[in-house]
Amino acid sequence: MRTSIVQALALSALVIAASTPLLAQPQLTAEQQAVMVINAGRKAFNERQYNVAVDRFREYLGKFNGQKDTPSAHYGLGTALLEMSPTDYKAAADALRHAAGANFPERPFAMYYLGVAQRGLGHASTALAKAKPPEAPQHLNQAKAHYQEAQQSFAQAAGLFAERVKAAPAPPAPPAGQPAPPPSPDREWLARCQLDQAEMLLRLEKCKEAQVLASTFLGDPAQAASQYRPLGLYYEGYANFAMRDFVAAGKALSQLAPFAQEFGVHARYLLGRCHHLAGERPEAANMYKAVLAAQEELKKKAAEALKNPAALQPLQKVLYEQIVQGPPPDYIPRSHFYLALLQAEGGQFAEALAAFTAVIQQNPNTPLVAEAQLRQGYCHLQTRNFAEAVKCLQPLAGHPQLGDQATWWMGRAIASGADPNNAQAYAQALAQACDHLRRAADLANQQKDKDPQAKVRRGDILMELADTQVLARQFKEASATLQQVRQENNNPDRVEEALQRQIVALQLSGMYKESDALCGEFEKTYPKSTLLASVLFRHAENAYLTAVTALNKNDFPRDQLPPLFTEAQNRYQRVLKQFPEYPHAGLARHALASCQHHLGQYAQAQATLASIPEVERNGELASTNYLLAECLIRQLPNEAEDALRAAEVVQQAENAAKLLEAFLASQAASPQGQDAYLKLGYCYQRVAALLADAAELKKLRTQAREAYEKCLANFQNTPAQQTAVFERGKLLALLGDVGGATNELGRFRGDPLRTSPVAPMALVRLSVLMRAQNKAAEAAQLMQECRSQHEAACAKDPARAGWVHAMQYEHALALKDGGKLAEARALLEPLTKVAGPTAVNATWRLGQVRREELLAQLQTAREQLAKAGNPDQAKAAQAAGDKATADLRQAAAAFEAQAAELGKKNEFKQAELRLIYEAAWCHRAVAQVEIDAARAALGEQALKKVIERLAKENPLQQPPALTAPEVALEKVPQQPGEKAAIARYNQLLAAAEPSLALQARLELAEMHGRRQNPEGALEVLAGALDQAPSPELLERIRLRLAAALLDVKNAKEALQHASAVLANPASPLAGEARYLTGEACLQLKDYPKAVETLLPFRDKGELHQIADVSDRAMLRLGQAYALLGQWDPSRQALEALLNRYPNSPYVYEARYGIGWAWQNAKNFDQAIAAYQEVIKRTAAEPAARAQLQIGLCRLEQKRPQDAVTALLVVPYTYDYPDLAGQARCEAARAYVELKQGDQARKLLNQVVQDTPDSPWAKVAQQRLAEMKQAGV
Repeated sequence: MRTSIVQALALSALVIAASTPLLAQPQLTAEQQAVMVINAGRKAFNERQYNVAVDRFREYLGKFNGQKDTPSAHYGLGTALLEMSPTDYKAAADALRHAAGANFPERPFAMYYLGVAQRGLGHASTALAKAKPPEAPQHLNQAKAHYQEAQQSFAQAAGLFAERVKAAPAPPAPPAGQPAPPPSPDREWLARCQLDQAEMLLRLEKCKEAQVLASTFLGDPAQAASQYRPLGLYYEGYANFAMRDFVAAGKALSQLAPFAQEFGVHARYLLGRCHHLAGERPEAANMYKAVLAAQEELKKKAAEALKNPAALQPLQKVLYEQIVQGPPPDYIPRSHFYLALLQAEGGQFAEALAAFTAVIQQNPNTPLVAEAQLRQGYCHLQTRNFAEAVKCLQPLAGHPQLGDQATWWMGRAIASGADPNNAQAYAQALAQACDHLRRAADLANQQKDKDPQAKVRRGDILMELADTQVLARQFKEASATLQQVRQENNNPDRVEEALQRQIVALQLSGMYKESDALCGEFEKTYPKSTLLASVLFRHAENAYLTAVTALNKNDFPRDQLPPLFTEAQNRYQRVLKQFPEYPHAGLARHALASCQHHLGQYAQAQATLASIPEVERNGELASTNYLLAECLIRQLPNEAEDALRAAEVVQQAENAAKLLEAFLASQAASPQGQDAYLKLGYCYQRVAALLADAAELKKLRTQAREAYEKCLANFQNTPAQQTAVFERGKLLALLGDVGGATNELGRFRGDPLRTSPVAPMALVRLSVLMRAQNKAAEAAQLMQECRSQHEAACAKDPARAGWVHAMQYEHALALKDGGKLAEARALLEPLTKVAGPTAVNATWRLGQVRREELLAQLQTAREQLAKAGNPDQAKAAQAAGDKATADLRQAAAAFEAQAAELGKKNEFKQAELRLIYEAAWCHRAVAQVEIDAARAALGEQALKKVIERLAKENPLQQPPALTAPEVALEKVPQQPGEKAAIARYNQLLAAAEPSLALQARLELAEMHGRRQNPEGALEVLAGALDQAPSPELLERIRLRLAAALLDVKNAKEALQHASAVLANPASPLAGEARYLTGEACLQLKDYPKAVETLLPFRDKGELHQIADVSDRAMLRLGQAYALLGQWDPSRQALEALLNRYPNSPYVYEARYGIGWAWQNAKNFDQAIAAYQEVIKRTAAEPAARAQLQIGLCRLEQKRPQDAVTALLVVPYTYDYPDLAGQARCEAARAYVELKQGDQARKLLNQVVQDTPDSPWAKVAQQRLAEMKQAGV
């Protein structure tokens, strides 16, 4: 720092020495003496003998003041004084002030060092202020004056150096690609002056001027390579930090890494503060730790250097002693403090507490001690050590700067440490906490003129006071406190929050209108506030609580409740739509669902409640599962019309039961507990009513009974008890305890239960039980009594008015079961005209009865027709069948008309579709009659053609006695009944109603399958498996798919579907699945697997009587054995089919197969006998094939003439061109053996002529060629 001074003084001494002769001189003149004295001073300065230099310069000024070197002497004296330890800054400043005022070459340096001396005076005054706190203001004012003088001196020095830089020739430009040379010495001195001036501006708190000065220096291209550039970055960063521009400060300070400069430790500290204040905690922590580590390293270095004090300059020695022995710089304990604060901010309160304690212990004199104690109390507060927090904060309550915060946190600790289970102590603690918070707010108010943040803290303290008042249930007081926060506006950032909390406080005090008014004000004032969601939620709560309050008032008109709940519903929906991620969206959804429930919107309420995550269903949302179960139960239909709907009901009831079980597991003692038990029992019953498995059925009913018994045990003498008795009675009956159930339900015939509200339904249930015991007459009498006792009262009770129809309906069923159909119909017919589902049920029952009656009539007529002994009996039976068929058509039309009427109302969609479904079944019954008639007519036509052809070909022979052939179903045109049934099924599919659509798909596919239209069946069933059918329906669909796929020869995929059902041995369709699996194996030519799969149909009795399956399975088993060449097992399987199923449509195929087995076993006579049995019984294709095989057997027996006779029966008797061609070819072969070549050629030519495109035409042509070649 003193290089230029030393160089200047040394140069002057050298010049004088060079001009002095070595020989003795005459007595020196005054001028020469002056030169010698000043040179002596300069030499002493250069040799660092500063005390000698000071004496010589003072001697010069004392003896030779006024001579030409006087400014230089002042300059030398001042700089020497600056180098001495201790430094006499005042004397130095006086000397340098003289030098700076003179015009001599070193004036810029003198001006600079004058600034240094004035800065030193400022530092000294600052040190005195710290050492003598009572006199601090005086010393600080002096320091400020000195810094101001220093700033001015540095500025003047900078101006002088700037003139020298400007006067100097410009440096040559560096070669291309080479870096710029370092600045000239004068330019470096200019930089030094500017930056020291910046330092003074910082000390004078003129941060903006300091920042501009440093920024100007850094932006000067000529200073790009200056050695003072790091110092410029440091001051720029420091100035920006002081102006709270932490981003700019961090940008400048970060360029000083790795912080090896003299000021590097402080620069690192400032950078750490920048990170800290920017919320970059890990980076800040690293910086603070580096600061402390650097300080420790500096202390070690200083201690090591002090071991050899002789090697140190005086100022160095003082500096090192200060580092080792003196207090550390202020930023060192602050680094400790802020590092602890980071731990606290990161939630590491125990670690932070220990760190704050260390700050106090290691730096007892730092001004941070009080704040560290405050933070200790805060850490105790956060670790819930409330008593220790109060103890730690209490001494700071009177602190002039920290008292408000300490009192604030004491209030919080007192409130937080109170035990809410001790009501009296809790109330006292909250009152004490409120007192502390009021006092803290007052203290902050007293500090607001001195501490700008105190005003903000007052607002925060008042906010916490309001929160504590809410805990103390002082809602109106809390509202007043929050109003005060808004009026004072101490913290503008929290005014909107205060308004939001005031809205809550008013709501909690029951002032819903006032709260609503503030909600409107909030939305208008803060339309984009992050708190708007909460405000709108409270706005909705106000409407909901208003509605609930009205609901609980007995004198409030019930018809005025829906608008109140609708308003609340609309408000909640707005909250959820506008703020779907609102933290309390669960509460909003729960309340919305409650509104929807009150409004009867159960499906909407269910969807709303289901959107509440499972993990949130506790605390205030604990009743979610109960309410969700309630919604599911409310939506359960009275009946499950089909398997699909039954599966849905089971699933829905099981879901409701699970929800209730979860609710009762933790909330059994809640007000909803008794109702939850009743609903749980109900759900168990609904599921049980739709299950077929006996064990599972009993288990569920037992669980239901236990639920009611728990209700009886835990909630005695309540309205729920009557319902529990009723339901328990029903369950006893279902569990087989008929006597117990009769007694339990019979209690409602006498007091005290006779007058209970549920008595009518209990007696209805008792009637059902009686009917089940074949006591229909007693049940009818009971229902007559029940209606007499309760019907009038129920009719007057809006809640039970619907039971009147239920009693009438049960009475009608009792009469029906007792054979009094007219009386039953008389009760049912009026019920079909009432409003609501009762009419639908009555209509359904009435139509169902009618349909069943007609089907029974039709079946009876067909049986009588089959047994008719004479034409008159046949005619009468036919007439009866025709009438039943016509009535079925009318029934179908009635179902359709009723469905159309319901469709117009668009109210009972399920019932409408059910009626359409029943109409489809009526059409299917009619269709079967139509198909049978058309098939018989086609068979008679075919028989007539055969007889006419035989008569023409053999006019002299009497036609054989033939029966009409069985016409293949695919040859029968689609009948009107079929078309109508298909139309009804398509109508169901178009409606896309899940419970019937899948059933309709399946039945329509069955119709396509019977019509040999597998493609149609596959098209109908496409996608059916993706629509979540019930387990039973799923299996039926799989089997129908398998059958259709087999028909289109896709055995591989068919096998997958059939095997999936077969994998469930408990399935009622396992037998059919086994059969279809065997069919698939046959198509895949896996004959051993086919035998293995089908063999149980032969050996297991439970598989012997599966309609339309067991006989087919035995046929396929015989065929599988045949394909394996195992003729005896094949024949035995087919003989078993004949013995077990003599009326099976497959007996002809079976007999043919028996013949084939005998034929392949070379037992031709037995084979012929079997084939003749086929021919006797049918004129269908099996008979033609059997006749053909008889001819082939005769050929094998070497009886060609008999073979010709047998073979020619085929073309002459049956109308199957392929079989006729084969028969003629084989007869020609027999003629060849008989040496009748002409006859053979005649038959072969006839084959070629009649069926030129058939395979047998090619065979005939080949044989004709062979005969010609052989000369036959």
